[in-house]
Formats: sequence, C-alpha cells, structure tokens
Amino acid sequence: MLIQDSLKVGCGARRLYWAIDYVRQGASSKLKANLEEATAQAQAHKKVAEGLKAEKGSLRSQIKQLEADVKRKDELISALETGRDELLHKTEALQGRSQMQRRRPRQQPWRKTVRMRREKTWFNLSAIRSCMVRTWLKEPTSDVPSSTPDGPQGDDSAVGPVGGQTVSVDDQTNPPPAGDEVQ
Repeated sequence: MLIQDSLKVGCGARRLYWAIDYVRQGASSKLKANLEEATAQAQAHKKVAEGLKAEKGSLRSQIKQLEADVKRKDELISALETGRDELLHKTEALQGRSQMQRRRPRQQPWRKTVRMRREKTWFNLSAIRSCMVRTWLKEPTSDVPSSTPDGPQGDDSAVGPVGGQTVSVDDQTNPPPAGDEVQ
C-alpha cells in the first residue's frame, strides 16, 4: 500500500502542481493584462498631461497678452478721461460765452432804441430849427416890397432881417432840410 499510496500522493502532487501552474498562468495573464492596461492608461494620462501642459503654456501667453491689452486700454481710458475733462471745461466756457452772447442781443435792441430816440429827437429839433430859420428868413422878406425906394429894381440885394441891412441873394445859404426830407 505504500507504493499505491505513494503513487496517489504523487499523482495528487502533480495535479496540485498543475493546478498551481494553471493558476499562475491565469494569474500572470490577468496580471499581464492589468499591467498592459495600466501602462496604456499611464501613457494616455501622460499624453493628456502633455496636452494640458501645452494648453497651460498657451493660456499663460494669452493671459500675458490680455494683461498687456488691459494695461493699454487702461492707459487709453485714462487719456480719454482727461480729454473728456478738458472738453467739459471747454464746453462750460463756451456755454458761458453763449449765455453772454444771448444777453448781448437783449441789450443791443435797448441801446439801439435809445440811439434811435436820440436821433429822432435830434432830427425833430433840427427840423424845428430849420422851420424857425425859414420862418425867420421869410417874415422880414415878405414885408419888403419888390423894389426898394433907394436902389435900382434889378439889383440882387435884399433887405435883411435886422435893421435894414442888405444881403446879397447869392450869399444866402440854403437852410438844412426838414425832418421828413432828411434821409
């Protein structure tokens, strides 16, 4: 029995060895598959990481460009604000001038009216004076006869208004025109 038992034990050991070998091969194949899968994932992650690194670099350069653009635009905005402030001051000054210009025409008609009244008064006074002069010149000459007793009848002399003075007709000046005749 010993031999048979030893054969049984030997067969069992062999089966066990085969079973272990089979399990090892299965386990190793699973492990190999897992290892290959892990390496594939690692390579994929590595590629993704490289892509993200490149994207990160491009984003950093874009950020730098955007910061430079923001800085330039801030400078432009500050320049525009100072320009706007200057324009506001100029606008206020022009509005002040325009208000003064608006006031001036209101004063001008008043001044023009006063000037026109003064001129009208002066013309009226000058018309009155000219009428008085005409009247003054006409009154004494209307009383004088056409021929003087002392002098010849064809003479160009006329008796003046004061105390019988004779004045040549050619020497008399025309009085200034009356108010309606003046232009």
